[in-house]
Amino acid sequence: MRDVVILGGGVAGLAAAGRLRARGLDVLLVEARMRLGGRVHTQRSAGWPAPVEEGAEFVHGRDPTLLRLLRRAKLHADAIADRHWLKRGQALRDGDPIWNRALPLMEDDAARDRSMSARIAAARNCDEPTRDFALAYVEGFHAAPAGRASAQALTQQQHAADEVHGDEIRRVREGYDALVPQLARDVDLRVGAVVERVAWRKGTVTLTLRSSLGRALPPVRARRAIVTLPLGVLQARPGAAAVSWSPALPAEKRRAIQALGMGDVVKVALWLRTPVWRAHERRLGELAFLHERRAAIPTWWRPLPFEGPMLMGWAGGPAAKALAGKPPLAVARIAVASLAATLKLPPSKLESSVQAWHVVDWSADPFAAGAYSWVPVGATGAQAALAAPVADTLYFAGEASDFAGASGTVHGAIATGLRAADELLAADRRLRR
Repeated sequence: MRDVVILGGGVAGLAAAGRLRARGLDVLLVEARMRLGGRVHTQRSAGWPAPVEEGAEFVHGRDPTLLRLLRRAKLHADAIADRHWLKRGQALRDGDPIWNRALPLMEDDAARDRSMSARIAAARNCDEPTRDFALAYVEGFHAAPAGRASAQALTQQQHAADEVHGDEIRRVREGYDALVPQLARDVDLRVGAVVERVAWRKGTVTLTLRSSLGRALPPVRARRAIVTLPLGVLQARPGAAAVSWSPALPAEKRRAIQALGMGDVVKVALWLRTPVWRAHERRLGELAFLHERRAAIPTWWRPLPFEGPMLMGWAGGPAAKALAGKPPLAVARIAVASLAATLKLPPSKLESSVQAWHVVDWSADPFAAGAYSWVPVGATGAQAALAAPVADTLYFAGEASDFAGASGTVHGAIATGLRAADELLAADRRLRR
């Protein structure tokens, strides 16, 4: 019997495994995919001007743990420009003034929780373009419907981001998933092992597993487990590789899981023959981010500091739901038409400039069932309830269990893995007395 089994080989599970291994525990990590990293995954294809980040793309701020890990892995986190173009009506304009006016709306000092749309609507001395941009920020960046997203939770996230200079963004030059081998060093693991059932009682956990090809695998037994499965899998969203629990998780844990929201994200990478945006740069300055809230793909960015003719499209929250279930080719065509309209280009001209494309829909991934979590109105305590251990046997990590304001981030996920490992180690010391 193992000391600990960890469910999920994303950065939270890997961080927990490394901490426990360093303390001398016998740890096994099981991962359903044939790779590690979870929602941190980079595609490197011949000829493309930059690596394509399918999942996490930016290093947000200066989190010391994440930056230390990047240094140990000899990776380079390059600071990138945070300039914004905005399309309103038929005009492309410098969006930085509106961006700077909209960001304060992400904080709320109301005594009672309310939705972000209610908070933005109540803002005084705020013009319509700023309100509209703030709503776009909630829907896109937080992948949440503004009418349901908690203003209190987003305020906490904004304060947490400010503490680590979250307005600074960086890109890992070598690709974000180049961090994964550093986290996975000396970890005993099984990939391609899908967890179907978790049978548990105090002091014992047994996993029923199958291979990625559907064959039954030998069960795994351990004294404790750390569960880092994404929220969408725990919620058994449609299409998710759901896990059964015997006995069922406690009612408070189940309520916390269902109370949180899982955001949908669709990403579209376009490798172009020419930088089709170049004509606008003479008036607006260098393109970094481009926004049009009501477009099918509301946000585009260049993968700076890479200079080649490539754009990343982002549809989060409601915009991603509108693309759900569509085949990749259909999404790519919608993306090209959307970008052409935003840049005021003939669709045929832009389409002829596309050399290659790549589409990722995180809601269609059975081992993620969404991109990252968000907090609805009235659910501000659900993250802590999700994180709470059960019977000194089941421990929980992953970005959705971060209750310090860093959910939805790589550094937040890593922090939860370390927190769960420390909780387990503290319980181990207590029980050995």
